[in-house]
Amino acid sequence: MVEVRERVVMKPQCYMPLLYLNWVLYLGVIAWAGLTGRYVLSSAWALAFPAFMLAYLALFPRFSRLLGYGSVEDEPAERGREEGAGKGQASGAEPEVVLYKAVGCPFCPIVERRLDDLEQEGGFTLRKVDVTLRPGTLAAKGIKAVPVVEAGAERLTGNATSRELVALVERARRAGAAGAPGTGGASGGLP
Repeated sequence: MVEVRERVVMKPQCYMPLLYLNWVLYLGVIAWAGLTGRYVLSSAWALAFPAFMLAYLALFPRFSRLLGYGSVEDEPAERGREEGAGKGQASGAEPEVVLYKAVGCPFCPIVERRLDDLEQEGGFTLRKVDVTLRPGTLAAKGIKAVPVVEAGAERLTGNATSRELVALVERARRAGAAGAPGTGGASGGLP
């Protein structure tokens, strides 16, 4: 009998050390080629690597399965919000959602587009933080991979569907309402 193994799927996220390694490789080859007099190679690499990265980011959803990440297809959000949520809600009750992203991560623009679309529908405010050149922010937040979506005290790391993002925002909204003054809820801070 032949044993069939199930294909291992990697987590749909980008580890920051690997993203930094890409930048070190890019700049290192340019520096090495320039210092050794290989100016054509240095110039070609300086142009070809960014072009390759742009193509990789643009085409990533088409071949993510081949790379072992599985599908990056979206699951539409179920927008059956509780009464009082959404555009008619008071602006003070809208949770802030923070997206931590980095240049070179193919999942970051996918999650960013989903969050932009959901923000247009209302119910939260979105703040984007590029952590590519902010290792201090990474260390302070304990971020080792991107994209990270933070709402209230919760975080989602990696590729998140619209359904998962809406659920995260709704949990943050409920936690914020429970901690709001005059509601009799908790303090609303981190546990």
